[in-house]
Amino acid sequence: MKKFVKLGVVVLTTMMFGTCAAQQVHKSLPSEGVTSVSVENQQGKVTVTAWEKDSVEVDGEITDKAEKFVFERSGDRIIIKVVLPDYGHKGHRREHDSIFTVKLPSSMRFDFAGIASDISLTGLAKNSEVETVSGNIDAKNLSDYIDISTVSGNIVSQGLAGKIRLATVSGDIKDQQSDGQLDLKAVSGNINTRSTAKELRINNVSGDIDFSLADVDELKVSTVSGEVEGQLALNENGLLKMSSVSGDFNIAFTNEVQANFKMSANAGGQLINRITNDKAQHAKYGPSAKLRFTTGNGSASVKATTVSGRIVVRED
Repeated sequence: MKKFVKLGVVVLTTMMFGTCAAQQVHKSLPSEGVTSVSVENQQGKVTVTAWEKDSVEVDGEITDKAEKFVFERSGDRIIIKVVLPDYGHKGHRREHDSIFTVKLPSSMRFDFAGIASDISLTGLAKNSEVETVSGNIDAKNLSDYIDISTVSGNIVSQGLAGKIRLATVSGDIKDQQSDGQLDLKAVSGNINTRSTAKELRINNVSGDIDFSLADVDELKVSTVSGEVEGQLALNENGLLKMSSVSGDFNIAFTNEVQANFKMSANAGGQLINRITNDKAQHAKYGPSAKLRFTTGNGSASVKATTVSGRIVVRED
């Protein structure tokens, strides 16, 4: 009977307190002489914010499954790392989540590596490089060089400025109020951007693209089978280049575009001009077609090619 009582107490204690309580951490290091911060968290969530203090601080919960938690200075860099055991093919479980906040001066470079870890970044003014596998990424008010990528997670950004690269495979990208040079890439996810960037590259395979742009010097958009819906003001001497296999383009110019248009379809694609009265010319033999016309002084260039898609250009 006593054995059953003891067993019941053990079971009850396990149910009440669990076996994977998190470790509380609150640590800081002075930032004098430090130029970069590196964070690695395989699973959980990391929040990164800039502050005005001359120190780097970490505050939060580290899973007790961690072999160790590293918070140290190495040369001019501070390293923050959650080290988990190698579980091989068993992968990672939710009980291994580490959730913590990192605060650092905005002038420091920052890089992050994760697997199933979400990350949120705000207010960094130097290089920011982020890479995770299945985590979501939220980036706000970053500047300088920005390189953010995930495999199956989503990327949400706002107020980025500088040289910007956002990439995902099956997740979505939603970008707002970016400025500078913008490079967006996806495979099956959707891309949505509302940007004042002057130079842009937007590439997708099967996902859709939706953009609203202002005062563009150069825009290159490509898709295989996705739908592209966009509006832009194309500057004089600017370039718009579009290409697809079976995907459709519906492009609206919000200014009185001054451009030379060269558009072609190779295998039954449609070319539709709603800016002037010029019509596509179809080949005498075969399904190909071409559309050539000029608006205003023709200083800018609009080039578009498709195999079997539909391309529409118009003025709003």
